[in-house]
Amino acid sequence: MKSFLVGRIVVIRVLAAFAPVAVVCLLLIMDKWPGQMPRGEIVQITQNRFYEGQPSLAPDGEWLAYRCDARGNGDICTSTIDGRDVKNLTSASGNDETDPTVSPDGSTIAFHVIGRGLSLIPRHGGEIQPLTPSGAQPAWTPDGRFIIYTLPATTGGDPRGSITEGWRVEVATGQRRRISTGDFHEPSVSPAGRRIAYWARPVEGVMRRRLSGGRADVWTIPIDGGEPIRVTDDAASETSPLWSADGRFLYYVSNRNGSSAIWRIRISQRSGRTRGTPELVRTPFSQPGHITRSSDGRRLAWSDIRPVERSLRVVFDADARKTRGAPLEINPGEADEENLPPTIDLSRSIATAPAAPAPLASTSFPGHWSPDQKTFAGTAGGSVWLYSAATHSYDQFRPGSDPVWLNDSRRLIYADGGRLFIADTVLRISRELLSMPDQQLADPRLSRDNHHLYFSHRGIDANLWVMSVRGY
Repeated sequence: MKSFLVGRIVVIRVLAAFAPVAVVCLLLIMDKWPGQMPRGEIVQITQNRFYEGQPSLAPDGEWLAYRCDARGNGDICTSTIDGRDVKNLTSASGNDETDPTVSPDGSTIAFHVIGRGLSLIPRHGGEIQPLTPSGAQPAWTPDGRFIIYTLPATTGGDPRGSITEGWRVEVATGQRRRISTGDFHEPSVSPAGRRIAYWARPVEGVMRRRLSGGRADVWTIPIDGGEPIRVTDDAASETSPLWSADGRFLYYVSNRNGSSAIWRIRISQRSGRTRGTPELVRTPFSQPGHITRSSDGRRLAWSDIRPVERSLRVVFDADARKTRGAPLEINPGEADEENLPPTIDLSRSIATAPAAPAPLASTSFPGHWSPDQKTFAGTAGGSVWLYSAATHSYDQFRPGSDPVWLNDSRRLIYADGGRLFIADTVLRISRELLSMPDQQLADPRLSRDNHHLYFSHRGIDANLWVMSVRGY
């Protein structure tokens, strides 16, 4: 009898010990296990005053690729997970590169060359291999065979209302095909390769144009295209989707609490249907963006994005009509030490000129007289206007603002659409002089000897953060 009781006790203890494991296994089989919230040590690995963002973690989580703007234009850099051993893989390129993403085997990095489509480069650097003639925001499929990417649709008219479609390219052959005709941004492929998560804004169906003021929401679509399924549907803006390593959660950036933060929602990667409510992933700052993870989900990385406005200076070659070297940040008062001409020549305001046509008559028409005092260049109604002192006539020269003359009294530099242009007022030709990825350049000014160009820089900075996950 005693031995029987002892046996029962042993059995009960064994069952009690395995009961939690059995419950967990049952919940996993039924896809009901809630999953632990990612938490662990969070470290900022870059702390520079320029853009270092759009990270992509390597599969083993030991290094990452990202966009770096230290040279004044976009490059693709890599570093170890502690921010050491930084390498610029595209320093020899004169192009602007962005949107890096590491292949599933860690051997190759795909990225976007602005104005030239997608390219590939080996993980340790080397020859850049063009892949597509256009497209951006590449995302590898788990088998490394395809890359999903975005491509602006050519609908004509106002580009501000155009949509960006989803496309797929086979890496080995370069064969491409469209998989989504709706708005489509920042794709992320599920671990099983079944669905693509992305964010989009509402689109008017007949004209296929993005509706102005529409908020960004997260959606998913089958890997080969098909009916999209909505993931988020609230008043907030949601972007940067990322599948968890097991495919049971979708992470994204949302401002639903008033500021940007990382959230997640439980989801089926087979059907795309959500299976819960959004949960906040707590991080120690307010503007995260572009989330990425290692293959096993044991490391998460993102960039902390913040708006900036700075004054920059760059060497200007007036004879070659180009800038040289990377722009350097200066203190606001440093430009004044160069004895620059005043921003607005108040002594000869064009507003006092006779017979000013609309829209000039009702504006102060700020600007500058040419060094020979024959022509005034100013801004009104979103355009650069020229006024001739000899003929007392006005000429709407180019869309833009803030014109400043070169010493030859013939050429001028002005800002338009966040870029700086140089124009010949006699030949009436204009070309781009300087631009920076995702940055707005304005307020150009020249030193008296025309050897330096000063301008304001409005845009965003980013630094990289990494979480070593203890619970997931």
